[in-house]
Amino acid sequence: MFCTENLSFLSRALSFSRRWSHASSGFRQTCRLLELQKDVIRAETRAEEKDKLLAAVSHELRTPLAPLLASLSELEHRIAPLADAELGDCVQVLRTNIQKEARLVSDLIDRLEIPGTQMPSETVTPASDLPRPRVLLVEDHLDTLRIFAKSLRRQGFEVHEASTVSDALAAARRGDFLISDIALPDGDGCDLMQRLAPLGVVGIAVSGFGTSRDQERYRNAGFAEYFVKPVEVRQVVGAITRVLSQTSAA
Repeated sequence: MFCTENLSFLSRALSFSRRWSHASSGFRQTCRLLELQKDVIRAETRAEEKDKLLAAVSHELRTPLAPLLASLSELEHRIAPLADAELGDCVQVLRTNIQKEARLVSDLIDRLEIPGTQMPSETVTPASDLPRPRVLLVEDHLDTLRIFAKSLRRQGFEVHEASTVSDALAAARRGDFLISDIALPDGDGCDLMQRLAPLGVVGIAVSGFGTSRDQERYRNAGFAEYFVKPVEVRQVVGAITRVLSQTSAA
């Protein structure tokens, strides 16, 4: 027979065993939860890295199309007085294929699960009698900067060109109209818009980044409208008129 002391020891041992089994089970459950949490974090990190990569690819593919389309519009204006049907056909072929390339980039990004871009309305805005402000054009792609500046001047705008945030801040005047790229060598176009807003500056974003998250950033930064590259100069001029009309009516 067990003595009282042995029974007491056995009781304590069983109690300890039960507590240990419960603690061990809880520990294993905690470990499983931690592993699941790590899996979620790794998946989120991979998704974020993929989004960043695809956004960068989108930007690099779209950006070179911007000066091509703008140059084509400039060429079209220059050959218009010639009334040459064959030249007109050549321009149309170029325009159609540049736009097709832009759509292919958008389709590619959509298929790779970046939210699709939502382009602003292309409704033609009637010419306005409102005074035209100076345009502060900020773009680090020099071909795009040069051809957009030339086309806007031909439309009657005074244009100041800048390729960095620091240059734009140094040149800005009260009441300027900002047309800005987003990814700039020394900063961000959204930050530039926010810093110039106290000067009464309104603006349009023109960028190769065009996901729904990007669009929300542009709106939150204070841009009145945005375009995803490539964009026609006439669309930008129409947007300037719309924004000025809305600002005047406010």
